[in-house]
Order: sequence, then structure tokens, then C-alpha cells
Amino acid sequence: RYELNHGQAVTVGMDLANYISWQLGYLREREFCAMHDVLTVNMPDFHFKSAAIKAYLSILSRDKKNEGSMLGCILTQGMGRMFKIQIPMDRQLKVWIGDYFRWAEQGFQTGRQP
Repeated sequence: RYELNHGQAVTVGMDLANYISWQLGYLREREFCAMHDVLTVNMPDFHFKSAAIKAYLSILSRDKKNEGSMLGCILTQGMGRMFKIQIPMDRQLKVWIGDYFRWAEQGFQTGRQP
């Protein structure tokens, strides 16, 4: 049995993609925050475990959108402005994902951003 239903998992993935979009400079912080606020309506009501980050990264590394060691992502430049991109599954990306999940582990309650 999974702790997230499919819709919640998709919502978390969308929020994480928006966070990565912000970190890469495709979104402004206020845009990320506004989009995050909309998505929190469907966020799960449990706290993520940062210990699961390694397992999550392992799952991401096997995604069908990937090309070699590049992570296939759908990122955004704002509401309705999505695009596909391959980004390196490097240390920096892992740091951002870790930051996002540590923020999620706290229930997104410690300020507006990770």
C-alpha cells in the first residue's frame, strides 16, 4: 500500500518541478509561491520523510522521460508555459530535491520556501 494516492503524487511532482524551475531561473520566487499555494489544496496531509530522498532519486533515475544520465523534466516559465528539458542528474539537482523534501517533511510550514 502506498502512502500517497496517484493524484497527490502527481501534485507533489508538479510542485517539485515548479521548485526546480525557480531554482534554475525560469520562475520568479513569487510565481513559485503562488503556484505552490494553489497546489497545496491537493497536498497530502502527512509529512514526508527526508530519509526517503535516496529512494526517490533512484526512482527518478529510471523515469521513462530520461535520456542517459539526464533527467527528463517538464518545467515551467509561468502558468500555462510548460516545456520539456533534459537536466543533469548532478549534485546540485540532488541538493535542490533534498531541500524541497526537507521543507515538505516540516509540512511546508517553516516559511514560504525551502
